[in-house]
Amino acid sequence: MTIEVACAAFNEQQQAVMAAIAQEYHDATGNTAEVSSMDSTPYKDKLKILVAAGDALPDVFMHWAGGPMISYIEAGACIDLTDYIKNSGLEDFYIPSTNQICSYNGRQYAFGGVTMGAEPMYYNAEMFEKYGLEEPKTISDLEAICDTLVENDIIPFALANAGKWTGTIYYMYLVDRLGGPNLLPDAAARTGSFLDEGFTVAGNKLVEWVNKGYFPDGCNGLNHSNNEDLQLLYTEQACIWLYPGAVKIKNDNPEFYTKLGVCPFPAADGGEGGKSVLGSPGSNFFSISSNCAHPDAAWEFLTYLTSDTFIDGMIELGNTPPVQRAIDAQEDPLTRELLDIMSGADNIQLYWDQYLPPALGEAHKTTVQQLIGLEKTPEEINKIMEDAAVEEYGK
Repeated sequence: MTIEVACAAFNEQQQAVMAAIAQEYHDATGNTAEVSSMDSTPYKDKLKILVAAGDALPDVFMHWAGGPMISYIEAGACIDLTDYIKNSGLEDFYIPSTNQICSYNGRQYAFGGVTMGAEPMYYNAEMFEKYGLEEPKTISDLEAICDTLVENDIIPFALANAGKWTGTIYYMYLVDRLGGPNLLPDAAARTGSFLDEGFTVAGNKLVEWVNKGYFPDGCNGLNHSNNEDLQLLYTEQACIWLYPGAVKIKNDNPEFYTKLGVCPFPAADGGEGGKSVLGSPGSNFFSISSNCAHPDAAWEFLTYLTSDTFIDGMIELGNTPPVQRAIDAQEDPLTRELLDIMSGADNIQLYWDQYLPPALGEAHKTTVQQLIGLEKTPEEINKIMEDAAVEEYGK
């Protein structure tokens, strides 16, 4: 029999690891796992369309948990994996926070985890040294760095935002730092509102950064999937990159990788505001479709995500699957610093498009892109988000 496995945002090296476990699965069972991968944005759109239409999803499909996973569960699109996991003795294989994010109402609907991800601030350390810059502790420090870079005809932030989600990183951090860590959870829980002044303050700061030239001209038309942001870094036209990890750079340009430094996104001036780290204690989770004709065979394939071939293969690529031995095995200095940033954080805030229901998550990405493009004001995008929340939650 054949099991269809759909993945997203896997580079060639990660796809090779998936191919290796698919081969092991075939050798052991005689079954075939057909693994495919596509860019994350069209993949998410495809899942949303299939679920909304009630069409059959792939037998095994990857996602990022959070609000979208809950929508899949409530739509009856994926099966409960709790008994499979317990009967396989794998309930403690991943760190507890990973199992938690894969669960809903006390039952687990997803399994796996390719890498622990967080959004630190990567920077060209050689460029910092050249211009006498130090890692920023506060937002004002960061703005002083950006002003120095602009004065020297260097773009501070390498942003390619055609896919929308990359630009949201800046906005999400500004909301946390300037509005506080409870602003988003309260608005999502409807004990607060997206009309709160904290969202406006964060939006105005982002607009200020756009107007001061902190981002590439036309960044909403640049594509991260084509490495157009990385090319700005590699050619030293830009200096700073906010992204879940530098594995992509390590694999594509090892020489440039040695120039990178990493630090947390800076705090608000005066020490007030949030100190969250954006990220996920896992990412790239897998569920089994309710339409899968052979769920036992699909589950058996998922158990190969715990194999040495998979875990060691991902570690060799610089990823950190959410298991303790993978965390302990990381020797790369930048990765170790990233893990330290995660462990020292007051809170790990899941990316908003994963934390929120799909409709709200999409509205978030679209409105932030419009904000960066100076097409809408902070007040206008706040109203769009609030209206979407009222429609989603009925209040």
